[in-house]
Amino acid sequence: MKPSRLGRWIACLSVAWLLVPVGSAHAERPDVFWMRGGHAHSIMAVQYSADGSMVASGGNDGTIKLWRAADGMLLRTLTGHQVPNPQLLATVQSVAFSPDGTLLASAGNDGTIFVWRVADGTVAQTLSAFIAGQNGCLSPCGLAFSPNGQMLGLGTAAGLQMGLRIWRVADWTVLFESSSYGAFSFSPDPSTPDRVAAMTSNGFKIIQIPSGAVLLSVTTGAPAGPTFSPDAQLIVAGAVYNALDGSLVSSPGASSFVFGGFAFSPDGQTLAFSGLEHDPAPAMTYHSVIKLFRRADLVNPSPAPIAVWSPHGGGQAVIAFSPDSQTLVSAGAIYQFQSNYILGLRLWSVPDGALVGLLAAYTNFVWKVALSPDGTTVTAASELTTGQTDPLGLNALRLWNAQTGDLTLTIPDLGQTGVAFSLDGQTLVSASALPSGENASVTMLLVCPMSGDPTMVPSATRRLTMLVPAPLVRLGLIPAATIVASGEKASAVTNCPYCSVVTGVRLIMSQIWTCLPSPMTAARRVRSLEMAKNLLPVAGCVSKVTEPSPRFHSWIELSLLAG
Repeated sequence: MKPSRLGRWIACLSVAWLLVPVGSAHAERPDVFWMRGGHAHSIMAVQYSADGSMVASGGNDGTIKLWRAADGMLLRTLTGHQVPNPQLLATVQSVAFSPDGTLLASAGNDGTIFVWRVADGTVAQTLSAFIAGQNGCLSPCGLAFSPNGQMLGLGTAAGLQMGLRIWRVADWTVLFESSSYGAFSFSPDPSTPDRVAAMTSNGFKIIQIPSGAVLLSVTTGAPAGPTFSPDAQLIVAGAVYNALDGSLVSSPGASSFVFGGFAFSPDGQTLAFSGLEHDPAPAMTYHSVIKLFRRADLVNPSPAPIAVWSPHGGGQAVIAFSPDSQTLVSAGAIYQFQSNYILGLRLWSVPDGALVGLLAAYTNFVWKVALSPDGTTVTAASELTTGQTDPLGLNALRLWNAQTGDLTLTIPDLGQTGVAFSLDGQTLVSASALPSGENASVTMLLVCPMSGDPTMVPSATRRLTMLVPAPLVRLGLIPAATIVASGEKASAVTNCPYCSVVTGVRLIMSQIWTCLPSPMTAARRVRSLEMAKNLLPVAGCVSKVTEPSPRFHSWIELSLLAG
């Protein structure tokens, strides 16, 4: 597409447009030119598709996101999992691709399992995670398709309450159900597709489906979620066991607390553990850790890892291997009350653990969005109080190429609630003004000028402070290089001697709104819903005011839509 045509594209943030509700068809979705977005917070589940082209992730914002593995493009957001009760967030606990890549199953803490058609994001089947009357997915649970694609299983474990249910995919008939088993793994051996390794109260068993006949019982002294090696010769359940006779093979001692689990690479040559370890004394905190072991070294009772690193700071990490076994993806989540966590999806090289890429190109709360007058650059205002520690972190000011969606510039900052371009596109102004009482001190970050090349560092950045009644409603540049910032009750005006002079009065930004469960933002949400009705939208962008809904909450995605 030529740059001259980009004026017809509209930078817009709209909850209703970007989410795919249950049962909606692909034809009802907008023509999305490109999309950048991410989970609002912790990511609880991640998996590659069998061909390695996509990664699916599920978070505690209630959404499932499909990413293009090659470049991190967000392809689709699936919604439908609900808040189980007012005290909890809607959380996707597990995701699983079918072997042929046509289906994706997701399990939520609302006790619902959706089986999605990957091609168009519609729901092929809805199943229940309630086993023996208990919602097993209020706590972490796991989904998996059998290697031949003929079965789908759900394993749950909430304290001493366990559950295992296996469906036949052809007609969704329940083939097996028991409250004596929990986390599980299908046998990868094509000659024994009916065998399942399943957690018990003091170890694991290999059982036959659908009869439930026990073929092997192993006592480990505690519940242990088992995972088969790709050749079906080994089972990892904390330690490594022989899958034929249950004998102990190796004890890697990978982590003081295994959270994200363990996984064999598809080629069977690497074993990965994800967990948490104590920080050095006297600290009472933890840090995430991933350790890689060579399959050949497992003959040693206590093998040494070939690589060790901390993928998400003080957060937790769930992991999955790429089908070619060369990449490990980790997804970050908050652990307890630690603040030094790193969220998002990160790609690591196997076997050295080097960071090779980020799948989530952008992930955070977004308050405003602006498109440069020539249609070449998109920017967004993002401010999250828990992210205000790193100037190049979650709240940095970012600019994207409007034609390709590539991130072209990151400006150090600790957050913005408003952004606006001058009409000549040479100046960008942002403001930070989270409400605090009746008034908020607004800090302006001025980038002057943009020089017309978003790949170049701005020639100057200046900061000034002005008082605006909270919350910030509008931010704009008017003639005589004057900045206007409007609050809920009044406005403030200041001269900007660093800014290029513009002509005409135009606020090229759009007020957007979000339904947030946090009490901290509840007041802003209500005010924004009322104010959005009277704000000037970006030309051609159809804005829509919606009431708060459990289905639409916690996240906003940045898209360029056909105008």
